[in-house]
Amino acid sequence: MEYGFANWDLTPFFSGVDGDDFKSALAVLRLRIYENQQVTVPRLKVLCAGQSSSAELVRETAEYFLVLEKLTAELGHIVCYIECVRSEDLANEEAAQAQNEADILSSQLRKLEVALLALLKKMDDDSFALLCSRKELEKAQYCLQRLRREAQCSMETDLENLAADLAVTGFRAWENLYENLAGSLNFTYTDSLGQVHQAPMSLKVSLLENDDSEVRRSTLVNSNKAWEGVSESISACLNNISGHRLKVQEWRKCSCFLEEAAFESGLKLSTLETMMDTVAENWELPRRFLRLKAELLHLERLGFQDMTAPVSFAAGHASAADKIEKKYTWDEACRLIEAAFRSFDPEFAEFAHQALEKRWVESEVRSGKRPGGFCISSTVIGQSRIFMTFQGSLGDVFTLAHELGHAYHESLLADLRPCCHSYPMTLAETASTFAETLLGDYLLSQPGLSVNEKLSMYKRRLDDAAIYLLNIPMRFIFERSLYERRAKGENFSAKSLCRLMEEVQGRVYGDILDPKQNDPWFWASKGHFYITEVSFYNFPYTFGYLFSLGVYARFRSEGAAFRPTFNELLRLTGQAGCEECASRALNVNLQEKDFWQESLSLIETDLQQFTELLNLH
Repeated sequence: MEYGFANWDLTPFFSGVDGDDFKSALAVLRLRIYENQQVTVPRLKVLCAGQSSSAELVRETAEYFLVLEKLTAELGHIVCYIECVRSEDLANEEAAQAQNEADILSSQLRKLEVALLALLKKMDDDSFALLCSRKELEKAQYCLQRLRREAQCSMETDLENLAADLAVTGFRAWENLYENLAGSLNFTYTDSLGQVHQAPMSLKVSLLENDDSEVRRSTLVNSNKAWEGVSESISACLNNISGHRLKVQEWRKCSCFLEEAAFESGLKLSTLETMMDTVAENWELPRRFLRLKAELLHLERLGFQDMTAPVSFAAGHASAADKIEKKYTWDEACRLIEAAFRSFDPEFAEFAHQALEKRWVESEVRSGKRPGGFCISSTVIGQSRIFMTFQGSLGDVFTLAHELGHAYHESLLADLRPCCHSYPMTLAETASTFAETLLGDYLLSQPGLSVNEKLSMYKRRLDDAAIYLLNIPMRFIFERSLYERRAKGENFSAKSLCRLMEEVQGRVYGDILDPKQNDPWFWASKGHFYITEVSFYNFPYTFGYLFSLGVYARFRSEGAAFRPTFNELLRLTGQAGCEECASRALNVNLQEKDFWQESLSLIETDLQQFTELLNLH
């Protein structure tokens, strides 16, 4: 089987953003939302204000939930398509306009959801139990429980509607300003030959992975000078995003600014604290790897620009060809991933085969595409789409495996109602990271793999560990400190934000980071801090990484017998919180350190293997 497809097939969604089918779907959805705003919501307000019977309240709430569930799925289908079209062609003006319309519809749909919250807020415990027991709401109980908890912490309906309107013109406007500023910035960097180059800010991350140390150094220094040039505007964005969020949380009677983030992530605050405490107690594990990396780069300490630097394991006398990273064709990558997945579960491999054969993946190298990769899904047609740019590197092969893991996760939910597909970020990385680890183990098991190739594989894994155990916690600690001080009324200048970032970097990285080569402007360059849709965007990545490693550790222990457990776990992700998913599927307690320590043991094993191979090298 040859996989010669570089472009995805979007026709199962719509014929085009200019097609009659797309325009009709958008118009119908717009009309249905409007009709519910004009007819249903006023009627429900009367119901909430009056002395309605319990039976009537339960019946109306059930009917309205079904309406919202369908509208949300239909909007998600449209948004999925728009995201795909915009990603493959950033210059598509019709797609950009469609995105604006979808944003407005999303805001209007939020107002319809506010009416549902009012109904749930009015219910007593007995009425809510009756609601959850209705046959048409089977498997929607977890979603309803989350909505009721949100309702209990919500403001009055008019204030929630005002917050929805202000989110468009105020809250998200700061995020848009940040993105516009970031998109307009350019900087220069110098290579080891002294040649000066200009680059957009979007290339910064890839340049920090360059094998030329001068490129990395000048990239960090000069990109930070560019951020410094807009520092007043950027610090205003961060101050106002955090200030807005804290004020709304205050009106919603949140007891702690992390309460919202934990709720969004489907976990308890105590679980988050346990995980972060366990990670902090084990910071020396990734630091040990970074000390080895510094030695390999012939450095006493690493500068922040060196954290993701490549390392060549080819001997100094090796030929130029030996030092060139192996390139994979698209067909080789597809076959390799299928083989790796088959080593775990033939059904997983068959799913990947079908997704590739049916052209669910956009992989072509061409101008006009957005950078990065993602997997996005529609519950309306039960399909996913994967976006990436495949250039043949091993990293690209891992990206494809990662995104196919996401798509597989979604496929296991195909027979479930739409609200069961709304799993949190903390659990969203389970299958994707598992797929990456599976691919890595498969590659390492291949006969004839050289010591250098094995070193490169382990180095890749340990680089990831350093990011998830040091870089992401650094972001969390910085952001938590920011919110603690903002809650007390402090307004941060750009300089004070830089000082806070330097302080946190020194605490997390310890003696491996050269204090003269840290990154005080990290708070400006990391767009995750400016996302308004989700608060504390970063920690779910560490959770997802460690949770998936813990799941993989169970697979290593149980072998093929683990397949049903894995699939059951993935199916539970939209029907229960993190703790319950882990308890029901894995029989573990996430509020205890044992599980997290078991996950870290896999990293310890990788580091031992890496160290032993270095001694052989």
